[in-house]
Parts: sequence; C-alpha cells; structure tokens
Amino acid sequence: MRTFQAAIGIALLSVTVLSVGESLGGDTPRHPLELTLPPLDFELPALAQETLKNGIPLYGVENHDLPLVTVVASFRVGRRYVPVEEFAAIDLLGDAWESGGTSALDPDAFDARLAALDATIRVGIGPRSGQVTVNCVREDLGDVLELWRDVLLHPRFAPDRLDRARAKQLQGLQSINDHPNRIAARWFRWQTRGRDHLGSRIETRASFEAVTSDDLHELHGRFVHPVNAILGVSGDVDLTELAGRLDDLFAGWETEGFEAPALRDWPVEPSAGVFLVPGEFAQSHVEVGHYLPNLGMSSTDYPGSQILDFAVGYGRLFYRSREAGLTYGTGVVLRIGSEDGLLESFGSCRPEVTSDLVEMILEELRGVKTNPLSADEIAASRTFRVGGLISESEVSRRLLRSRLVDLSEGRTESFRNEYLRGLQACSPEGVQGIVERHFAPEDELTVLVVGDPSKFDRSLDELGLGEVTELAPVVFGE
Repeated sequence: MRTFQAAIGIALLSVTVLSVGESLGGDTPRHPLELTLPPLDFELPALAQETLKNGIPLYGVENHDLPLVTVVASFRVGRRYVPVEEFAAIDLLGDAWESGGTSALDPDAFDARLAALDATIRVGIGPRSGQVTVNCVREDLGDVLELWRDVLLHPRFAPDRLDRARAKQLQGLQSINDHPNRIAARWFRWQTRGRDHLGSRIETRASFEAVTSDDLHELHGRFVHPVNAILGVSGDVDLTELAGRLDDLFAGWETEGFEAPALRDWPVEPSAGVFLVPGEFAQSHVEVGHYLPNLGMSSTDYPGSQILDFAVGYGRLFYRSREAGLTYGTGVVLRIGSEDGLLESFGSCRPEVTSDLVEMILEELRGVKTNPLSADEIAASRTFRVGGLISESEVSRRLLRSRLVDLSEGRTESFRNEYLRGLQACSPEGVQGIVERHFAPEDELTVLVVGDPSKFDRSLDELGLGEVTELAPVVFGE
C-alpha cells in the first residue's frame, strides 16, 4: 500500500508543482508522502462558441503556441441507433469512409493530395457518436478544409477500400483467437449482457461480406446532416474568422428533410455462474463481475464509481496480486457508458494458480463491502482522476474532442466540471453507498475462466462457487 501511496504522491506533485512550490518555499519535503498541499481550486475551461448560418454550432479552443489546427465534425451515429442487422455496416463505416476517397477524387488521388499537404483526416465511429477529424498546419488550412468538407459530405466508399475495411475487421476478430485475455473479455460480455447486445455482438465473415458501398452511402445519408452535426476547432486559428470560412464551405448544405436518429432499446440477458472456456493456453485469464443496469455517466454515482475503479482495482487488487506473485496484470474496472455499465474484475496468471487468482478477486470484491475505502484511499484515487482531467485540459485537441463527444451523446457542456466537483465531494460514506446500491450479491456474479484445466492446481469445482459450466470454444472472425 505504501508503494501505491508513493506513486500517487509523485503524480500529485507533478500536477500541483507550481502551487506546492509557492506554498512550501525552500522547505520542500524530501519524499512525496511528506507533502502538505493546499486544496485544489480548478475548473475545466469553457469552450468559445459560434453558430454558423445554417444553425450548426461551432466550438473552439484557441491555442497559438504551435501553427497547428484540428477541425472536427461530430454526429450522433453508431450501433445505438441502428437495428442489429446493420451492425456490420456500422462497424465498417469509419474505415471505409476515411480511406475511400470522395466523389471528386479516387482514393489514391485523395491520399496523394493529403500527403502533399502533410495533413491527416481520420474517421471514428463509436456506439453513440462519430467524428471526422482533420489535422494540418495553419498555412494549409484553406486547402485542407475543402478536402475535409468533401470527405464529410461526399465520400466515395470505393469498393476496393471497402474490401480493405472488411479484411481489417476480420483480421482484428481473428487475432482474438490467439490471446486468452481477449477471448475472455469477449465471452465475459456475452455472459453479462447477452450475445446480441450492442456492446457484445460479434459480427461474422458473412455479415461483413454482405455490406455494399450502397449500404454505407445510405447510412451516411441517414446521419450526416446539419441538424445532427456539431463542429469544433482547436489550435492556431481565430474562431470567428473560421466560422466565416465554414459558412462559405457549407453554404449549400441543406437543413431540411432530416429525421433525428432515435435511441434503440436492447435486451440484456445476463448469465450468472461459473464458466470455463477450455483450450491449450500457456496462461489462464479470469474475468469476474456483473452488469450494472443503473449506473451510467449521467448518474450522480458516476464520480464515486471511478473512485472505486482505481482504488479497488489498482490500490488493492493489483498490489496484492503482485506481492503474492500471482500476476502483474489484475484490475477491477467499472466500465461505465452513457446509460449503463459493467463491473469487470480481471487477471492473467500461470495455469497452476488459476483458482488462487479467482479466490483473490472474489475476496477483494467481498472486501470492499465489509472493509470500506478509507479517506486516504479515496484521496489517492481522487488525485489520479483529477490529474487526468487536468492533463486532458492542457491539450486543446483532447479537450475539444471530449466536449464534442459529450454533446453528441446527450451530455451537457458542464458535464466534465460536474464530474470534477463530484470527485472532489466523494466521501467514504458516499462511496460505500455506491457499493451497496450497485454491487450485486456473490451468487449473481459471472465468473469466467479461459485456460487449460489439465494444468490447474485445483479444479474450479473445489472453489465452492457452484457447478462449473464448460463453454464450447468459438473461432472468432468466421
């Protein structure tokens, strides 16, 4: 535990070095644990805002330290808005959009033009939002913006680049088969949420091969619309001047005829119990946890959940498992999305200590109920989380992107500052209330092990957790 506290002390020193130096003068302590720090008084900066003539909001973070500019278009798009039959198309959309050229330039010509300008255009599609981002030097902004606009509004989705996107998706899925930790993570999501949940479903070769360029054009037309768009800029640029440029670029972008995408409901089918995925693996991987139906990012319990995530997963389980010589790769993560989440405890280990690792994870999950986090543990975890927010705010493009994602996914402009205040307000009693409200009883846990049972020192049946269900291995990417 002292090692954990020292690491946090060093992190805190780096975050508050200026205020510490001012308050301590020449009597700086020799060790981070000896620091006495003033209360943190910090708020994440607000973004400047303009509105284009067609009603699209434009947010900005000006930073003139370097002659670099980032421009982002964010949309509500993703698996959360489409039926399960379109998941494969949504999964392919980002790569095929980014690399597939425009109506005016084929992919090779487009790539050559971007390279000549030393610019990059990236497309990323998440469960509830997607972004089309351009990075360039200031002097080339005019030419680059025209390319970005054409990618944004007139993508080609060239068939050969769609084939590449398919191959990339399949290669990524097939690579899961070689890593027990990734196999376990996929099975864990299936067992805690069901195979057809938007966060769990795995597509197949057949579903990817069925997607056509026309399908992607249809998806693009459904979601890329001024009413569904939020724009942002960061870097060496004047926001008002850029708004004028964007008004000219998007002058012909029609604002009529848009039907707002509706969030779809997905059934959740959790399976509690003990499950084994056998195979000839050199290591075992363990996953323990359950679905969190009422803990999303908009919940007042969200800040406290992130305190628990770090304090239990890193401060307790990681150090305990390392000191016991079981593994260097354990943790407890509360993976919180917009509306719900997962409690996921995990670890990789030598096969002969598989049962020991399962028992240790269960003991720590029990322990957080009977041995609440102390004020010191909460303070250490708070320092880590607040430090991350401060670090994010110091990089203008990261600050911009996080705000655009928040706004596209329905969170408010003040969400990050409310989260910051929630972290600062966490108390032992408040955090323990989150444990009591959201952590399920032990008989509702999913315990999943991927490994070679012939090498276990003890059978999983001997752990007293109930009958072990053996799951038939799956070949991912087929």
